[in-house]
Amino acid sequence: MMKHYRITKYDPLNRNAKGHYLYDHWTEFGDIGRTMEGELVTVEKYLSVESDYINAIVEILRENKIDHLRVVGLDKRLLQESIKDDKEKWYHRTEFETIDLFEDKKVSIDEIAIICQMNFRYYCGLSLEVKDLFFIHFGYDLYVYVGVPTISEELKIKLNKTQIFIEDCYSPYYSDHFEYVIQRSKKRSKYVLDEETINNISVEKMKKVMHLSEEHSGKVHTKLDRKIATELNLEVDFDKYDYFITSEDIEE
Repeated sequence: MMKHYRITKYDPLNRNAKGHYLYDHWTEFGDIGRTMEGELVTVEKYLSVESDYINAIVEILRENKIDHLRVVGLDKRLLQESIKDDKEKWYHRTEFETIDLFEDKKVSIDEIAIICQMNFRYYCGLSLEVKDLFFIHFGYDLYVYVGVPTISEELKIKLNKTQIFIEDCYSPYYSDHFEYVIQRSKKRSKYVLDEETINNISVEKMKKVMHLSEEHSGKVHTKLDRKIATELNLEVDFDKYDYFITSEDIEE
């Protein structure tokens, strides 16, 4: 059985009764060069905090004897555009190009460390999971959620002595109930014209059509091609539009 935890750089003592953080703290690598709460955000400071996040994630996985996870919900278009646009930026790494991410890829602990960096630096949107057993979810503002059987008190104490904090917290990105949605846009446009929920496609069918493993949750975010559209029996017009299929959680 999974327990849910939140990893952040935000001290829980600085939250109000509703859990809102009370200070205007820096939240991303884009804040480098700004002074916030009297602190100049430097590259060195950012890299130090990022390193503590990644170390925490890796140590939690190793404590739970997790040696791999699956790539889930990869936004391939975002990844391709980021690699193309950011190659000359200070935060780019050649490993971001050579890791060869794809949906349902089985990734090792070493690869997970690189993927964490890619998420923190906005190269990709994805989660890392093994269905019903483990997950890593990346939220906004350097919020990370992990699902594992447990985190020992000894490891919590050790990690909380760094620049991040481990808290019990249910992941807002975790749900067993979701639906598939088709998004339509003009050819080569980034903007969605409209979207439509598909009511007759089960998770099992989607996994079969997409050739996903048993360890995959069934959540996807991918561009449709003619083969997939035909197998899912979808009415589409590829001459005029591009289509993406994505997963959206259903509120219970």
